[in-house]
Amino acid sequence: MAQEPMDSEDRVIASFGYQPQFKRVLGLFADFALGYSYMSPLAGFYALFAYALTTAGPAYFWTLPVILFGQILVAMVFAEASSQYPIAGGVYQWARHLVGPRWGFLTAFMYLLALLATNAGLAYGGAPYLASLFGYDVTPVSNAIGALAMIIVAALINFGGTRILAKGVEAGVWAGLIGLAFAGVYLLFFGHVQPVSVLFENFVAGSDNYVGALFAASLIGIWIIFGFEACGDLGEEVQGATHKIPRAMMLTMAVGGASTLLIALGMTLAVPDMQGAVSGSVANPADAVLVANFGPIGSKLGIVCLIVIIVSAAAAIMASTSRLLFSMGRDKLIFGHHTLARIDERRGLPNAA
Repeated sequence: MAQEPMDSEDRVIASFGYQPQFKRVLGLFADFALGYSYMSPLAGFYALFAYALTTAGPAYFWTLPVILFGQILVAMVFAEASSQYPIAGGVYQWARHLVGPRWGFLTAFMYLLALLATNAGLAYGGAPYLASLFGYDVTPVSNAIGALAMIIVAALINFGGTRILAKGVEAGVWAGLIGLAFAGVYLLFFGHVQPVSVLFENFVAGSDNYVGALFAASLIGIWIIFGFEACGDLGEEVQGATHKIPRAMMLTMAVGGASTLLIALGMTLAVPDMQGAVSGSVANPADAVLVANFGPIGSKLGIVCLIVIIVSAAAAIMASTSRLLFSMGRDKLIFGHHTLARIDERRGLPNAA
């Protein structure tokens, strides 16, 4: 029986010595959704808003455009690399082909550790939102159980297949855009109680060494404005990958960057008690903003959006992790490589990975 002819994208994969095995089911929006869900501007901002305010005051805001500019430069490099090497495994494959196998090996294991730690940290950091939603006490044990529950849901989304994964991460995009509409646009126009001049004040936060305080506060931008590389991690499952992956990355930066700045501006100008938020006497200024503007029910709905975003992000990170493990297994870089490199032909998934 004659084999079906390869399309141009599969011929690119074959030119690197790999047998095309995945089904190309992701379009531009689905690939963008992987990057945007991984970035999760609302979840990241909600997690680190109090830290940024207590570290550098509301002037922390000016660290965000600096981080965004730098990350756009990185994203442009990644977009170019992904157009030349649209291979499962993303940054590992780019490093391997651009620099060499040793650098690729190091990049693969560093990226693997980063993905595993990010997913664990994201789920554990999001577990208190479950406690807030369902009304139980926050303890280390309840946080661990909540984190495991969200990771299991993310795993089930992945095992549903690439199309189900695409729908799952797209749900995170829509939840994020709903959150942007309320936590960013609505608050900016109808909820602000602070003057714009507050963005140039620190309320004595970090006054001993304010440059150092700004560097420390910039962690909020560093934590949020990344993840765009996820658009290239499933490179062999994207239709028209050489063109759509770079576009998805830059779209992630445009939408994610604008979302981050709008949410930061809206939330910061809507803080009811800025002095209390900076001093730490208001423990969770993000909660204070939501309750003041949307009431208890509105704030609960905001938490639901956050949980959807977190599960969606966990699913996107898990997909990136599995394709990295598959790619490492295919290149025989990891223990159990024969199993990790196996694809379920019916579902088009690296089940073991």
